[in-house]
Amino acid sequence: MQNCDLVISRSGAGTINELIQTEKPSILIPYPNSKNNHQEKNAMILSSIGGSILMNQNQISNLFFEETLKRIFKSKLNKGRYKYENLDLMKKNIKNLKSFKSINEIKKLINYFLKEF
Repeated sequence: MQNCDLVISRSGAGTINELIQTEKPSILIPYPNSKNNHQEKNAMILSSIGGSILMNQNQISNLFFEETLKRIFKSKLNKGRYKYENLDLMKKNIKNLKSFKSINEIKKLINYFLKEF
């Protein structure tokens, strides 16, 4: 996964965690029969911040999938180099999620509640 520019995958908790840790943009296709629809909920987290594109397995057509890939990999020439603006934006968005430093936030909450009791 860490050698990919774009990951296309289901959206189980392990996959979501690895995408965040490796800062990889993705197209997520949740397993439609997952218990309590948890894979779609997982995928919504990354898609809501713009780090992933969520696709419903039952509604994907070949044309839609192909057009989505073309949009992601659309390139522009910038200073003699090709840039993938949409892919780069997705990478930036997923990287920003990782920088929230959630461990520090959890520690603050625990310390706050420990002081209360």
